[in-house]
Amino acid sequence: MRAGLCRFFRADGHHDPENAADEVIKRLWEAAQRPGLITNWDAFTVAVARNFALEERRRFARERRSVPLPVSPDQLHSDREHHLEQCFRTLSPDNRDLLIEYENAPGSSKRMVHEEMARQRNLSPGALAMRIHRIRRQLMNCVRNRAIECQ
Repeated sequence: MRAGLCRFFRADGHHDPENAADEVIKRLWEAAQRPGLITNWDAFTVAVARNFALEERRRFARERRSVPLPVSPDQLHSDREHHLEQCFRTLSPDNRDLLIEYENAPGSSKRMVHEEMARQRNLSPGALAMRIHRIRRQLMNCVRNRAIECQ
């Protein structure tokens, strides 16, 4: 059981899967002390593991939010804008133009504009949205990497 829980937490990207598995086993043991409470142990084990993983993600997010910023928020915003501008220049001209056109679609007719953009490129609207998602992800990865390099 412990090996299966370790695999679950490793696949979930948990930073310490062995300790997480031990904690879930401890919680299962505590629940076993109350007879008749659990009728399906497999489903209960999965539920306890998922809940523990969720608790850990929330705890990590809270801790990360509580860490003081090393610079002022204005400076952080300025640095991020600078990195974004640099990364935006690294995109291919086609991707840059596509992203600008996609993002500048007017709010009320955004969907129709996006459908027309997809039709002009012989794409489905979903394929266009996926292409935009990939361009954004490339852009944000670049910004993140530049921010790390500047630390």
